[in-house]
Formats: sequence, C-alpha cells, structure tokens
Amino acid sequence: MFASLKIPFTALVLALPAAYAADDSSLVAVPGEPSLTAPAGVSVTVVADGKGQSIYSPTALAFDEAGALYVAETHRFRFGIEDDRNHLYWYLDDLASKTTADRLALHEKWKAKVPLESLTKKSEVVRKLSEPDGKGVFKKSDVFADGFNDILDGTAAGVFAMDGTVFLASIPKIWTLVDKDGDGKSDERGVIQDGFGVHVSLSGHDLNGFALGPDGRIYSTIGDRGFNLTTREGRKYVSPDCGAVFRFEPDGTNFEVVHTGLRNPKEIAFDDQGNAFSVDNNSDQGDKARIVYIVEGGDSGWEIFHQAMHTFHGQIGLEEPPPGRWMVEKMWEPENKFQPAYIVPPIANLTQGPSGLTYHPGTGFLESEAGRFLICDYKGAPASSGVWSFKVEPSGAGMKMVDARKTLWGIAVTDAEYSWDGNLYVTDFLGGWTSHEGGRVLRIDAGAKSWKASDAAAAATMIKQGFEQRTAEELAALLRHADQRVRLRAQLALTRKPNALGFFKTAVASNHPLERLHGVWGMGILARRGAALQPAKVGGFVSIPDQRKRMEATKELIALLKHQDAEVRAQAVKALGEHRRL
Repeated sequence: MFASLKIPFTALVLALPAAYAADDSSLVAVPGEPSLTAPAGVSVTVVADGKGQSIYSPTALAFDEAGALYVAETHRFRFGIEDDRNHLYWYLDDLASKTTADRLALHEKWKAKVPLESLTKKSEVVRKLSEPDGKGVFKKSDVFADGFNDILDGTAAGVFAMDGTVFLASIPKIWTLVDKDGDGKSDERGVIQDGFGVHVSLSGHDLNGFALGPDGRIYSTIGDRGFNLTTREGRKYVSPDCGAVFRFEPDGTNFEVVHTGLRNPKEIAFDDQGNAFSVDNNSDQGDKARIVYIVEGGDSGWEIFHQAMHTFHGQIGLEEPPPGRWMVEKMWEPENKFQPAYIVPPIANLTQGPSGLTYHPGTGFLESEAGRFLICDYKGAPASSGVWSFKVEPSGAGMKMVDARKTLWGIAVTDAEYSWDGNLYVTDFLGGWTSHEGGRVLRIDAGAKSWKASDAAAAATMIKQGFEQRTAEELAALLRHADQRVRLRAQLALTRKPNALGFFKTAVASNHPLERLHGVWGMGILARRGAALQPAKVGGFVSIPDQRKRMEATKELIALLKHQDAEVRAQAVKALGEHRRL
C-alpha cells in the first residue's frame, strides 16, 4: 500500500541518481484523464470506481484463477488505525511494547484521549469484482469479507488468491477467506499466523502483499511495527523493532522469517530466475527509498530506534537528534565502504513513496516491459505519483539495477498487477492520507501491441482450467511456457504426479535455461516435503507427504552440484540448504 502515510506530507523531495533519471518523454497524455500519461498506443479504461462498484480507498488487488478481481480497501486509516505522530503522549509506551497484548494495554491506558469505541467503528473490506462487460468494466461488485474492526486490526494492505483461498494481510493476522457456496462472499475464514504489529508506530508500516515463490511457498512482508509470534510448529519469532520478509506453505504450516532489518518493505516479487526483491521506504532523515535484494538470512540494518532518535528524539529526552548509525554508516545507500559488513546493502535508490510491486510474467502488455519490475510510487497526489519500471541484473554474488524509467504517471497508484491475459491493472487511491469515499481500478491494455498475445490468451485459459487434470507429460511440456505463472503452476502440479522426479530430471537436462530452473525447483519441493500441497475442492490445501520421493530427490539434488550450468548448481545448493532432516 502506501509508503508511510503522513499528515502533513513531509517526505523530502530527493533527486534520483543520473542513471535513473525521471525520463517520461515517451509517455503521452491519456484522453479524459487530466494528469495521466501512459505509453503511446495503450488504452486506459476505468473498470471500477466508487460510484459504479463502490470502490473505497483501494490499497491492493489480486486476480483469482477465474479472472475475478479482489480489492483490499482501507476504511480505518485514521479512523481506528493510528499513528504515533498524532499521539506523542503515548510514544514511550509504544516504544516499550513487545507484544500485541502490550499494544492493546496501551490503548486501554490512553482510552480517555482515544476512546476504544472510536477504534472499532469501521472495518477493513475485501471486495470482489466480477462479470466484466465487453469493455472490461466489472458489472458485479460484492463485499467478499469484512468485520476486520478489532482494536488491534491494521490496514488491509495485501490480498492474494490461489486455488479457492483468498489470503488477506491485515495486522495482527494473515487471514484465509473461502467462499464455499459460490455466492461471491466469504463464509469461512481462518488464520495463517497471528502476532504482527506490536507497535502503533507509523501508519502504513503494515503487513503487505503476497507472492508465490518458485518453491511453492507464499512470501510476504511486514514493516517495522514488528512481530512477536509462535508458529503452528511451536517456533518462536520475536522481532518487535524491524520489518521482515517471511514465507509459509499455503496451508499456513512452516512459517519462516527470511530477511530482516527492513523499515517498511512494500510487497515482494520474483524474477524468472527466482530472485526475490522488495522496495523499502525512506525514513525522512535525508535517506532515500531503496530496492532490496532479498536473501535468506539477510539483514538490511534498520531498527525502529533509528526513527526514535530522529523523529521522536524529544519524546526520548534528547534536545537535538543525535547522529544515527543509519545515516552516518550510510546503510540506506548501495554498497559503500562506510557500511557495516553484516548488512545486505540495497541495490539502488528509487521512488519516494514505494507501494505495490510486480514483475512482468513474460506474456502480454508491452514487449518493452518484459524482464522488468513495476513499482508504484505514491506521494499523496496524482500529479506526483505513478509507476516506475526497472530492470536488474546479477552482479557478483548480488544484483544491480541497470535502468529505471517512468511507465505510467499522474495517478495516485497503490498497487499494480498483471491479469492472466496480460493487461496491467492498477488501484487508484485518488490522493490524500486518510481513508475516504471513492477510488478506482484502471486497466491499461496494449491492444495490438500486446507482446506474445496468443501465449497470454493461452495462459489465461490454462489458469482458468487448472492443472491437476493434466497429465505429467503435459505439465512437463509447460515448464518451458512463455508465461512465468503457467510454468510455476505446472511445476507445482507436476510434483504431485507419481513419476514427477523423472520429468524434473529431464527438465534439468534441457537446453531451455528456464525449464532447467523449474526442474531444480521441482526437485527442491520433492526433497523438502514430497510434493506441493494439493488444492482442496472448495478452498484450502491438503498435504501429501512422500518420504520415498524426498530421499530420491535429495540424491538428485546432490548430483546437480556438479552440473555444468552455474545457475543450476546454485539453485541446487539453495534447495539443499532448505532441506529438512529425513
């Protein structure tokens, strides 16, 4: 969602490095949109808005396999979801908070100033849009789920749909929502994990959107409101003072923290090689937002105390903000000699109000976006907000940004996603720093310029039909499909076939580099758990462990350590590093 919603907006206007100059000369005005510019030749359609579909302060969006669109809406931002900058009297209590129970006690203590009932009047909402007409405008709009109005409930800032289950990120919980009777409304909900958001902190530092990783697990992010939780397996994670990237199996098991030391990471996305990236917001000390390469065990160096010594120095008893390690040691900059050796430096500085993040799937939209990420830049007003496109490449053991450019500008975007058929959809908050009535969803369609249009259409059809009914031979052939999302879902379905390992071995021997990687990732799933989780008939997932498959796949991964392709060797090492004892 938003970077760190501020009233008033105080983010510094920072110049981008010359290598990433804000060149939007190739963008043209969009008819009927006063401030919006887009690539020449695309069409822009408002497919949902406040008047027609009751869109209200949209923060995130996601498509299900049938093409229905789920939109997370925040109705509680500044109307139940608070910010320390508006309540300086409780800052020391908030800084001392280490659990969500502590935060609840804070609200109880200060209820004379902020009545508890004022924190529960409004609910966050997940809206389902379906039945598009010939122009793509959604004819049906349903409140898929609401009732997220507990005192502790935070912004509905991330949504994801997979195999009949909708995942919602809303502090303090990650929810699962299932529509069992098909009426467009969730009638069963569960909790993947509880315990996020031990601090009030700065609004917008929330749980954020999801991405399906190449290992079949779901990845997400949390800002420095922190967490203190116990997983289903009894593992304790206590990180109250920084944000992180984490992952879990689709049924909620095996929750793990992956990367820490983040301030306000906004979503996560994977490139074709399985590399993960997020974008972390600046702290208004003269630092800049940054693109972060996510690695297992990584630490980016941020702690909430960096903010305390700057923004809240008066509240902690200091007349002037002291020099802070975050700035003095230049931890927010790409790799440099001043940084501590333990951190994973950002790969670049980009955006001022980072929000939704996505990666081109390999089919649809514009050829010029293939192999690139899109990041929303929300700065409070349409004219100063929009979408950046950037590209990264390997650089030694890390990554580097090779270029960045504006690809859509003049719209108060909070999220961007590609539809299965390759169109770009964005949520438009309209502007401002509070929940309000109104919002939009726009579709950007490349039309005749759509790249690999037939592959994109085929991808949409296959995603809708599903993969479980396909033979192992069919699934193996799809490991070289042009669309990343088709390849990944075919890979997951193939792990559940009796003869999966043989097909993955064949894939690794292929001349197609991406097919080889999916072969390794498939073996990794077999070695870790025997097979990817089986989607249940109406939402949910079923575990189908297979000890024999695990042992056989582990042997094959060990053999790949001598493979001639360095990337195959690296992915095999990574898979073996995540291996659990047999």
